[in-house]
Amino acid sequence: MKNFSIMWIDDNINDPELIPDRESLEERGCHITPVENADDALIYTNTTQQFDCIIIDLSMPIGKKLNLEETRFGTRTGLILTKKIKEKHPESKIIIYSVFNVQEIYEYCQKNKGIYYLSKIDYISSEFAEKVVNIINN
Repeated sequence: MKNFSIMWIDDNINDPELIPDRESLEERGCHITPVENADDALIYTNTTQQFDCIIIDLSMPIGKKLNLEETRFGTRTGLILTKKIKEKHPESKIIIYSVFNVQEIYEYCQKNKGIYYLSKIDYISSEFAEKVVNIINN
């Protein structure tokens, strides 16, 4: 089993509800780099460090490097991060992981290769981890 490198961007990365998801990924050989804000995410993606996958929360604070209008007051921060990361790392597989089922985001992911949308409410931890590993492997 290959060890996968995953950057997980979520302002609530230490939320007890996410811990089982992270642990399920780690059990499958994934190394998680947690990032709690948009500014740090942009700093990480400006480096040469490569990740097999980047998991991004859709709705989170915008930080200082993004603006309110482009993120729709924080409701689309994850989408803007996805676009900026894809510009610098087009080979990266990105998963927008959210409790919100937003048709606009779903359609964006369907139209753009290497970008996926997973709902936090649709999967138990083991199913989520299996889905992420399958995305990385394909």
